[in-house]
Amino acid sequence: MNNKRRNIIRIILGGYLAFLGARILLEVIQNKPSDGVIMGVLSVLFIAIGGTYAIFSIRHLIKTSKNENAGNTGLDQTQELKIPDVSEERMKIQTRKGNETNKTAKEDGVAEKGKNNSEVM
Repeated sequence: MNNKRRNIIRIILGGYLAFLGARILLEVIQNKPSDGVIMGVLSVLFIAIGGTYAIFSIRHLIKTSKNENAGNTGLDQTQELKIPDVSEERMKIQTRKGNETNKTAKEDGVAEKGKNNSEVM
């Protein structure tokens, strides 16, 4: 039996134990038997143990499902996905575009200066 099934069965059993404790406690409150104190204490103990067992099983089930999901992605639970830094690529592209723009502007400026120089002379 795999861990997921075990945890589901533990959750059900813990919930059932807490349910039985609650039913016993309600019976003790309604009927007030002679041994009501002992039954009340035991029913509260059933509720506490069953609830704790169910809660820890739920936490363990969640933890194992997270580990399985992390295993499917090839990462440990502590690792993060590496996202490529797009800003560096954008800077390189913008720098290239800026250099090309500056070159064409300089060439245009040189050509215009040449025209202006010839006109002045």
